[in-house]
Amino acid sequence: MPQVQQQVAQNKSPMVAPATAVPARPVSNQDRQNQLRQQTRDADFQTFLAQERKEHSNGDHMSFLDRGWKGSRYGTSHAQIPGRLQQGPDGKSEVWAPGLSNNGRQATARPDRGQRPEEVGNMDWLHGDITNASVAVGTMEGGEMKARWYGKNDQQNDQFWSATKHIQAMGVISLINSKRPDLDIDTLFIREAGNPGSAMKLHDALQKIVSYDAGASASNGLAASLGRVQGSAREGNIEQNTGHDVEFRGGYGAVYFQRPEIVTAGGEVVATAPAAQPAGQNMVGAYDLTRMMTMAAWHTRLEPEKRLPGAQWQSLESLLRAMGQDSARYVDAAIDRLGVKDQLENVVIATKLGHGIRSATGKAETVYTGLVEFTDKRSQPSLRRSVVFTLRGVKKDPVELDARMAAEVTELLRRVLEGSL
Repeated sequence: MPQVQQQVAQNKSPMVAPATAVPARPVSNQDRQNQLRQQTRDADFQTFLAQERKEHSNGDHMSFLDRGWKGSRYGTSHAQIPGRLQQGPDGKSEVWAPGLSNNGRQATARPDRGQRPEEVGNMDWLHGDITNASVAVGTMEGGEMKARWYGKNDQQNDQFWSATKHIQAMGVISLINSKRPDLDIDTLFIREAGNPGSAMKLHDALQKIVSYDAGASASNGLAASLGRVQGSAREGNIEQNTGHDVEFRGGYGAVYFQRPEIVTAGGEVVATAPAAQPAGQNMVGAYDLTRMMTMAAWHTRLEPEKRLPGAQWQSLESLLRAMGQDSARYVDAAIDRLGVKDQLENVVIATKLGHGIRSATGKAETVYTGLVEFTDKRSQPSLRRSVVFTLRGVKKDPVELDARMAAEVTELLRRVLEGSL
């Protein structure tokens, strides 16, 4: 009863002043654009999630992570990747995209090996499920390859799962070509030391690692074998190129060759794994993956001191062809969603997936890293656009994470196409 009386008294109190209306803040054009963009991104996610459900995706097989390269119009053109990357715009009918983004961010000169690039912006627009990201938007200015760098927790070392496997190949290429710059890894074999009957073409090993055509066990075991060829040097191989301290001593749960060696077709041994192998984890940053990929994919456009040490194009292009056959096809899905497949030519998609369930949290983690480059015909002259990226997402439901990754790759590509990255 006292509470009721108190409430009545308060309601009748003459001391309560009438509320003063606060004028609403006018909605700016930028606010409207942000709202429309968010609505579009929400629609992207819901569309991809509906596709997951239609295809009965589950933790063992997801619509985009496990789509496979054989049904992709871009995956089946992997053999054309080297030529497309070597042939630059003619400067007339096609030119490089501007060094200045349409929101005023300028591409900067590529740093030398071991020096970190300056970031021109963050990636706070990414969905919260994407915990780590690094993006480099490349262009040529004055005959020099430059880039605009963006990051989100990009130098935070963490588990990037199978998305690090192509880094093993880059290390082997540097090792071999530093000794023998004349060798092309397309002509080389990997085998158990001293066992000629176990030999496998090195390019075939790369293809199996990326595509998963021979299963996850073969992919994991062959990637671990490439790491063994380098021994303790593979950690330093990353650090000397990126200028970032990492731990890169782990495997992928299986080993295909216990003591692998690289040999020529005639049986000449080029490299043999050391007997002693380091123990540890593979803990790197999103920046490391993006930086290493720029050095491989943009090799022919970089000065020698900015390339992977010792690496030769005739070997790197073998890796890039293999990466054109990645099982994950998030970029394919993004191009379809944006409705631009007929406006893009000379498309290069060279990527590597990573995925796992963190035992400590029970959450799914998906990583997608690589290069996308194409001729954008929507303007005259056409524009050559090139972007290298790494995205790492974390979520309890792996299927929802798969749809989220597809949606965020779509938004990334949307921003590249509009010139705002």
